[in-house]
Amino acid sequence: MMKIAYIDPVGKEHALESLLDGVKSYARKSTVIDYLTLDSGAVTLENEEDELKAIEGMDRLIDSTDYDAYIIGCFYDPGLKEMREKHSVIMTGPFEATSHIGFMLDDQATIIAGNEDHTRRISIQTFDSVFESSKFKTKSLGMSVEDMLMDPDKTEGKMIHTCKDAGRIIIPGCTIESGRFENMQKLINKKIIDPIVASVKYVEFLYELKMTCKW
Repeated sequence: MMKIAYIDPVGKEHALESLLDGVKSYARKSTVIDYLTLDSGAVTLENEEDELKAIEGMDRLIDSTDYDAYIIGCFYDPGLKEMREKHSVIMTGPFEATSHIGFMLDDQATIIAGNEDHTRRISIQTFDSVFESSKFKTKSLGMSVEDMLMDPDKTEGKMIHTCKDAGRIIIPGCTIESGRFENMQKLINKKIIDPIVASVKYVEFLYELKMTCKW
């Protein structure tokens, strides 16, 4: 049995455990996924101060728990590199997981971000990744995280419209956009790499390598 902790880097008052409702069915039957959140924190990580506080909170949470793998539940993968260096445990975030899986399927991808600020942050992040930034395309929905939370149907409608002239691989650039990829794939006939599902499958793969190959 593999135990995965999905850490939503927000305070308990902003917790959204329903993010995992449609995810567990894609995990292996023997995989257990727990939803964890911080004692306190912002509703979204929109600035550096909130991000640093979230990283400190996640670090303490990993120190005080015992899981086979951890998923940082924010598309920007805040603190992933630093915490991976400190903790000898399997760890990933949605950007890393979707990027690796997406580019194994196709050498071009479009990341659909919430708004232009998110697009800028994603563009900066691609330069720190193992992939050439020229292979990334980014598009914006023109919505804040709060907007996406308030109206999921409107978010899906905008996603479908935005994806029509995007690449063959679509990567939703926020975990709030998770959970509806199968329906949208049928509508637009493109592969949509769900950020939370991808993260779960990615750490399952890394755990298998650890158990079978000692990597």
